[in-house]
Amino acid sequence: MADAADSKSADHKSCGFKSHQPHQFWYPQLLYRDVTIIGGIFMNNTADIKTNIPQRDYQFDNIRALLIFIVVFGHLLELIDDGPVTGTLYRVIYSFHMPAFLFVSGFFAKYDPKKILTKILLPYIVFQILYTLFNSILNKNYELQIQFTLPYWLLWYLLALFIYFLLLPLFETDNRDTAIVIITICFFISLTSGYDTGTNKLLSISRVLTFLPFFMAGFYSHRFKLKEWINKNKAFVLVFSAAVCLIWEVYYYVFEVSVNTMYGSKNYGGNKMALAPRFMFLFGACSWIFFLTASVSDKRIPFITTLGQRTVAVYLLHGFVVKLLEKSMILKEYKLINIIFAFLISVVLTAVLAAIPVNKIFNTLKTLYKRASKPIGNK
Repeated sequence: MADAADSKSADHKSCGFKSHQPHQFWYPQLLYRDVTIIGGIFMNNTADIKTNIPQRDYQFDNIRALLIFIVVFGHLLELIDDGPVTGTLYRVIYSFHMPAFLFVSGFFAKYDPKKILTKILLPYIVFQILYTLFNSILNKNYELQIQFTLPYWLLWYLLALFIYFLLLPLFETDNRDTAIVIITICFFISLTSGYDTGTNKLLSISRVLTFLPFFMAGFYSHRFKLKEWINKNKAFVLVFSAAVCLIWEVYYYVFEVSVNTMYGSKNYGGNKMALAPRFMFLFGACSWIFFLTASVSDKRIPFITTLGQRTVAVYLLHGFVVKLLEKSMILKEYKLINIIFAFLISVVLTAVLAAIPVNKIFNTLKTLYKRASKPIGNK
């Protein structure tokens, strides 16, 4: 389940920090910067200071904090045997958390080939290798088969972002009507992709097609000020989106629609009627995105906002802990105490992985990589 190249942060130079705007200065001793990876989960993590430097978007920091916690909690719920409570929580979580993350990714998306390679593709390659080695050792399967066309579990998100960002030049437009047409086409592609039995886990194409409209909606919403419109009409959007979300969740609960509909990695399996649940999923997820944007505070919240600025380590590292817990089977039995434990473990794990020491390690690795990638003699 775990950002933007354009989150109003600065470029990291060997001599310090320099803003994108002239006559504005960054003071390195006052700043703390996490590893930067493009996308909704992976944001430029620079603590803002009270100068004329543009402020961070605290609202999206807060939304990312909520979403990254939900990602961890959702993965831990998978370890518990299915039951009424776990099933309901799991369906609610998967009904919106990845669409919302991809919306945020698109909101800050900006085409930059160098950053796409170094901040999306490189982490994907590195963690694909690490998770493959880890999984091999954990399961005592020493016949390694390291490959990069089938993303390991949560790494599908990075590969999807890589494809989306490469496609951005094709979707560039300042015309609102053109943007609406493109998003409509993306929704149509998402709906019909489930009929293709050939699109499955290879390069995460099935998920890439399923979640494409959310990424593009975020991309255009930034350009056409959708967030500002929501804030101006907050009461209406909040009530309407909350009602739709409630209706949608009740629909899924009453009709016991399979959570496979929300994964995006499964085709319809020849079921012609599966189009309706996919449509409901897309519509419901959009309502959740409106609800989050209207309900989450745009003010700085202690710990929460900071967590939202440090999601990279949480996303990339929590999978190791989840797999260890899965191997131990300590959460397997369906009972209330295990659900509570899963929640508490999620809180602690999210906090620990977002802590300063972990992020400093990521910063150090990033600095070493940047130095190693510099041409010889280039200062």
